Amino acid sequence: MKKYFGCQCNNGIIVTDVCDEEDFWYFYMGIFKLSWQRSLMNRLKLIWHIIKAGSPYIDEIVLDKEDFIKFKKHLESIKIN
Repeated sequence: MKKYFGCQCNNGIIVTDVCDEEDFWYFYMGIFKLSWQRSLMNRLKLIWHIIKAGSPYIDEIVLDKEDFIKFKKHLESIKIN
């Protein structure tokens, strides 16, 4: 159940996913910063990172169920004017 969210600056993407298996649960959030001025060397490094890691996401957060509930409560407490 992956969901993608674009940054308002049009320079990044956040992906979220939930693994809800019988005896294993986690919430995953990955952040990928886009750069339109990539040199050939930087593009090759990104391709190599994707081959090694399996995704282009550089920063990743993995929360277990207990920590996710705390995180969710925090997000729900944020007031939007």
